[in-house]
Amino acid sequence: MQWVPRSPFQSLEGCIFLGRIIDKARRHVSGAPIGEYMYGDSDYMDSRVFKLLATNAAEVNELVRTEPDDEKVARALVVRSGKTPEEIRAFSRKMRLIYTPVFIMFDADEGRNNGRIPQLLCGFYNRVMYPHFAKKFLEDQARNAGG
Repeated sequence: MQWVPRSPFQSLEGCIFLGRIIDKARRHVSGAPIGEYMYGDSDYMDSRVFKLLATNAAEVNELVRTEPDDEKVARALVVRSGKTPEEIRAFSRKMRLIYTPVFIMFDADEGRNNGRIPQLLCGFYNRVMYPHFAKKFLEDQARNAGG
């Protein structure tokens, strides 16, 4: 079975997508391939969570290197951010409102939702959206690396 991060709908410390970021960070720092997944400061979704939590991929990577418990990593990130539980909940509500179709596509692509509509959305994502996001991600990574 190919590795996949947890569903984007799953939250840690009330923050949607944070568990998925921690999964990708753990995989990244272990040196194991993350396949076609995008991770880090240049990733469209990750960067939104990083902005909320006033952090970045390097800080998340350091936390997952030193703390094996995902809940503790999430708690540390939220505490460091200074965000209140209500601010985290508001962010998660907004993310669900805006990105639920994308999250449904992710779940379908990763084998968690095999209904007809999710599969159609998944096909649309993989053929139309992903190539654009992947290109932008690579461009942003190169720019951030000074290349």
